[in-house]
Amino acid sequence: ILEKETNKLSADILSIDKQAKIKHINGLRLVLGSYLSKKYGYTEVEGKVLSIFLTYYNALNKGNMDLFKGKYNSVVLSNITIDNAGLSMYYKEWPGSSKILVPLILDNIKVIRPIDSTEVSENKIIEALRKNPDKGVEDRKELVNLKEKEVGERKKDLEEKKKDLNTDKVLLTNRQKLIEKKKEDLKEKEGQIKAKEEDLKEKKDEIKDVKTPEEKKKLEEKVKNKEEEIKKDKETIVKKETEIKKEEKKLEEKKEEVKKEENVVNNAENKIAKKEEEIKKDKEEIKKDETQLMIEKDQNNVKKDLAKKDEELNKKAEELQNKDTELKTNRQKLEEKSQELVKQENELKNKQVDNKVFAGKFYYLKTKNYFGEGH
Repeated sequence: ILEKETNKLSADILSIDKQAKIKHINGLRLVLGSYLSKKYGYTEVEGKVLSIFLTYYNALNKGNMDLFKGKYNSVVLSNITIDNAGLSMYYKEWPGSSKILVPLILDNIKVIRPIDSTEVSENKIIEALRKNPDKGVEDRKELVNLKEKEVGERKKDLEEKKKDLNTDKVLLTNRQKLIEKKKEDLKEKEGQIKAKEEDLKEKKDEIKDVKTPEEKKKLEEKVKNKEEEIKKDKETIVKKETEIKKEEKKLEEKKEEVKKEENVVNNAENKIAKKEEEIKKDKEEIKKDETQLMIEKDQNNVKKDLAKKDEELNKKAEELQNKDTELKTNRQKLEEKSQELVKQENELKNKQVDNKVFAGKFYYLKTKNYFGEGH
């Protein structure tokens, strides 16, 4: 990855060969989820939910090179074209012309879960999921859980990075103090050399006043030794100055490294803060959709209950109608029977010659007299 591309995404690129016989999106997601679990240690559930979002991501961005150029590094871009980047909406076009992009985060902070969950859950993907009858709520919840794990892991790694940085800063401070001490020692040494040079000058002046050759020779020997000593001290100072300059250069280089690491840490903290805001927003939207689903469910249940009650009322009304019809029919039959009986009675009356004879029988009234004492 080029230095100027440190803010760009890297990617795993999964190609679907011409010979591939995958004909259903669920089969493709199964393969993709298994790959993510084995390569990056995602759980089965995490691999499954990521495979759903990745297929949406690649399908909705099929051939969108303008988007990919703005987000991915040059190594990724050199391996995709407008014809094969992403995933077609039609399974027949998958073999030989699809390269699935798995966006990866690469920075100097240790990343256990490298897939960019923010990138694969952009707004248009969420909107596509919300068109499903369940609004994709459960899958979105699982992705939020994954994002929360990512934040927790990155915070932990960030704390370790901060500790290392603080240690480096302490070491830099100590090295800076050590260099300053060496500079002070060097300055003191230079003062000593200056004192020696003044002493040497005095001895040289003394030689002029010496009269005997023996004394002159001794003084000249002392002067020579002093000059050698001063020469060596100056060489030592030059050597020490060179060493100090090298140490200062290394110190500056280390300071630059620490500064870069601080920038990395600051950027990571900003990303974590944005991720937490993103998670908060995701949860709020999911909660709204869950509430809407519950309202729709309650409305459907009310409609079903009303429909059931209407059906029961209609059934009862029909039963009452049938009973009323039956009663009317029975009443009519009774009236007809009554009329028939009246008719038959009239006919019989007309046929009788004696009013004591009725229906072929003789009827009379017998009176019994009762006497006293029960006889």
